[in-house]
Amino acid sequence: MAPRDGPEDNLAKLAISAMRNRDAPVLLFVANQLFARRDFKRAEIALQAALAIDPQSTMAREVLAAVYQVTGRLEEARQQSELAYASCWCIVDKLPSLARKPSVLLAMNRGSEHIPSTHLLPLERYDKVRCLLDCAKWDDGTELPAHDVIFNLLGEPDSLVEPDPSFDELLRRSGRPLLNTPRAVRETRRDRLAARLRGIESIEVPEVHRIEAEHAAPARLAEELGRRGARYPLLVRPAGMHGGRGVLLATEPSQLSQHSFPAASALYATAYRDYRSADGYYRKYRAIFVDRKPLPYHLAISPQWLVHYFSAEMGAAAAKLEEERRFLEAPRAVLGERAYRALEEIGERLALDYAGIDFSLLPDGTLLVFEANATMLVHPEDAGGETAHKNVHVEAILQAVFAMVERRATRK
Repeated sequence: MAPRDGPEDNLAKLAISAMRNRDAPVLLFVANQLFARRDFKRAEIALQAALAIDPQSTMAREVLAAVYQVTGRLEEARQQSELAYASCWCIVDKLPSLARKPSVLLAMNRGSEHIPSTHLLPLERYDKVRCLLDCAKWDDGTELPAHDVIFNLLGEPDSLVEPDPSFDELLRRSGRPLLNTPRAVRETRRDRLAARLRGIESIEVPEVHRIEAEHAAPARLAEELGRRGARYPLLVRPAGMHGGRGVLLATEPSQLSQHSFPAASALYATAYRDYRSADGYYRKYRAIFVDRKPLPYHLAISPQWLVHYFSAEMGAAAAKLEEERRFLEAPRAVLGERAYRALEEIGERLALDYAGIDFSLLPDGTLLVFEANATMLVHPEDAGGETAHKNVHVEAILQAVFAMVERRATRK
């Protein structure tokens, strides 16, 4: 890994020194920096050098698997992942500190951190134990590292095993408080949400049909939906996918056979509700529930029915940003007392310690629920960017999470 031509490459010099000194941790640091720069070729060289020094380095194999994954070498990625966790399925991540920090055990699977925890549980504030349940070998004598609280990061209900004996064994051995029970997560599945929220006044949850894979082939899908009495238009999407991936707004059965859905265990067909506002725009609000209490996160306003914050070009319109500011600063006033009380009751009914909800507000003040689950991402915005006004509200969410985790961590 020779220095490049031109300006001195400090990382290359550091890597050469680490190779001479057989310093695997420094090579791993170099590899992480190169990975962040998307310099995957040199990151792989640094990682292979680190593994030549320390073949048991779980983290080096994790990063190498990530390099192979993003460069399309999927079989090699799988092999490295298998090697990484063959003898180590509880991994402690901590930064040097003189003060004791709360330790959070993260219940997860390989590559399945459904609840993005980077900002919710920063290493500067917590020691973390990643417990990879899909690699767990409960009979190999491994003891759980010390921890104060468990945070279940498996927030995608379509991927949860029911029941999950590995999770049950984790709880039996731990004895510590658990955030986000698997049972509550499972009830956020799209086809179960209406039943979970039934009886809450001033909300509308569209009907959802779940079509298992054996009935979801293009030639059979329309027939299956017809048998169930589903009425068009329908939003049809693959189970377990978010962000609009693979979604189709079907106005008639013939469209279903013409659309190629990504492979999935099932499809969801949701009754489409036109939620356009009087000005012709569609509005999608997002709130985050922390310890069951709603906190505003964003408002996206778009001329298209498929609304996402990144595609709504919020930063390009001052009027949109001003409307979002009003929602973030006074959500109860913007939504109205009736809808806000419904939002609060949804948080209680979900029974999740951390979750989010996407919704709109209909002209009569009814809250139209799109989805509510634990997979919602929270992240700070660029401090100098057009959406920096969100950061004070992002910080309020993060501080609420910190307070909740630390309250639970001190419970006996």
